[in-house]
Amino acid sequence: MKSNAEIPESRFLGGISTQSLRNLLPRSISNTQQKMNKSKFSKENTPPINPNVQIDNKNIPPDPKKLLIETKITSKDTDDITKSENQQDLPVVSSDPSVKVVVRIRPGNWRERGDRTVRKVSPNSLVVGDRSFTFDSVVDSSSTQEDVFQLVGVPLVKNSLAGYNTSILLCGQTGSGKTYTMWGPPSAMVEGHSPISNQGIVPRIFQMLFTEIQEQENSEDKHINYQCRCSFLEIYNEQIGDLLDPTQRNLQIRDDAKNGFYVENLTEEYVTCYDDVTQILIKV
Repeated sequence: MKSNAEIPESRFLGGISTQSLRNLLPRSISNTQQKMNKSKFSKENTPPINPNVQIDNKNIPPDPKKLLIETKITSKDTDDITKSENQQDLPVVSSDPSVKVVVRIRPGNWRERGDRTVRKVSPNSLVVGDRSFTFDSVVDSSSTQEDVFQLVGVPLVKNSLAGYNTSILLCGQTGSGKTYTMWGPPSAMVEGHSPISNQGIVPRIFQMLFTEIQEQENSEDKHINYQCRCSFLEIYNEQIGDLLDPTQRNLQIRDDAKNGFYVENLTEEYVTCYDDVTQILIKV
């Protein structure tokens, strides 16, 4: 009598072979899975196309989902396309710097003769003794008020009408000619406008500004309306005073997201012509 322990465990499994299990599965599913695996295996192991190897695609039908259009672009066409893209993407940047430093040399007096005399050596450089300095522009003592205005005032007026903030800052020791350069003699505002007059930069700027505004407002091509307001202030001992209203002292500079920097409570007078500015200056 044989023991149950001696009966092999393969007694039940021996009657079901691997082929029998495969036959129990649907034949279509097995074949489809095999084809998919074969196709996937084939794509994964296909090496990339070598660009140096020419492949004959005459017998390969085109894929309607992937339509490739080949265009022959010459070097000239490439240059034109690059130039066109650069013109569209890049903003037009002016070569004129936003800040310029201009030096005006006044005539020397009898006490200033000697080796320390300032001399202009080129349109943008000067020498003091044995040292040389370079700026954006240098005008010597033979320059006229009109020369300085053409160099400094005319660009300011044009940039202002184009929408830019413009300003002139003068620095120099007492007696160096700051007031004369900016205003001219005391009668400058009532003098006639001519290139040979002694009017300074400020009266000439006012005259050019209102002339340009009138021409643009009368132009049929441009429909622009300008509004001009005038203020005069003084900074003395680090305090800002309103020259049109002497009671306003120690004014404060404010910074606003809409208006930018401005002086709070500073008087503003509306002006429409050069004569209006002259009348305001009489008050000052």
